[in-house]
Amino acid sequence: MNTTTTPLRLTAAASVVALAVTLAGCATAEQASVVGESRAHVASQVVVTPAMHRTLVRSAADRYVNELLVRARMATESAAAVDDYPSQLNGR
Repeated sequence: MNTTTTPLRLTAAASVVALAVTLAGCATAEQASVVGESRAHVASQVVVTPAMHRTLVRSAADRYVNELLVRARMATESAAAVDDYPSQLNGR
């Protein structure tokens, strides 16, 4: 068997598989769009009350503040480690 035909055969086989997957996806695309429309219809009926909105905003704000606190703590620890590093070298 010629070694140059092996990659060509593998490429041809991969192309056939890709074409089959593409055609199978096209066949099911219409069904998926119908399912997607029904989900969108249900999602459009969900009502967010002002209380729910306040709770979500407060939760997001709490996560943001916690992230800032963690970053500040990490920066402080990093600065302390850098300040302490030269004393370790000098044997103090």
